[in-house]
Amino acid sequence: MPAPVFAIVFLLLCLVNRAVPLMPSVAPVYAPVKSVLVEVWGLLLAIGALGLGTSVKTIIGLGWRHIMTVLGTSVVIIAVVTGGLLLARMM
Repeated sequence: MPAPVFAIVFLLLCLVNRAVPLMPSVAPVYAPVKSVLVEVWGLLLAIGALGLGTSVKTIIGLGWRHIMTVLGTSVVIIAVVTGGLLLARMM
């Protein structure tokens, strides 16, 4: 059984995250990129990675109610995570 691509990419990103402190010349460029990825895109990337094996044609075939449910759920998750991050920053 082949490993999911998103799992391999996750492991590679973990290795990059561990290796960057060993390369001080890369750290100034990496810090802002990591900040954006962690705070804004982390959840979206995770959701997207899980959905990579999903057929868009099949999803469209389910109907607009199912699509709206997925979109609505994603918006709520993003709002809750963003709100939590903003609250954590204030404290």
